[in-house]
Amino acid sequence: MKKKLFSALLVTTSLILAAVPVSANTFGQNASGGWSETEGYYVNNVSSAKDSIVLFGNGGPPASRPEVHRATKQTRAESSTMYERVHAYTAWENKYHYTQARYESVLSGNIEADSGRVYGRDVTNAYSGWVDNFAGWLVAHTYWGS
Repeated sequence: MKKKLFSALLVTTSLILAAVPVSANTFGQNASGGWSETEGYYVNNVSSAKDSIVLFGNGGPPASRPEVHRATKQTRAESSTMYERVHAYTAWENKYHYTQARYESVLSGNIEADSGRVYGRDVTNAYSGWVDNFAGWLVAHTYWGS
């Protein structure tokens, strides 16, 4: 797994990732997954599209997997510093589940700016804290599960 280190500053106000369909037969009753800024979306360690994920039902149990999991990176300028955070959104009808958003260091593996698991039914939103990632040592991640 290659980790890219970026030294350039992200100047967009937000990066919203487009949704692409993923095969529904990949998911089981206790599915879990997430998104990594460097690797894209995954479910149970099966890679999918790098840009986002939308999960479609296949007539199975109504709460066996989320309908949508989406990650959005947001930026804001404060004085001469650009800060960023990651927002995770999960829609999972009739299912008590969690969503989590955080940054992880590519150098030490330490967790930075973690939302913790945000639990709820149907829809959950998690926001990491704001970070100054000018050197590019932090990578955004989101997670979902039940």
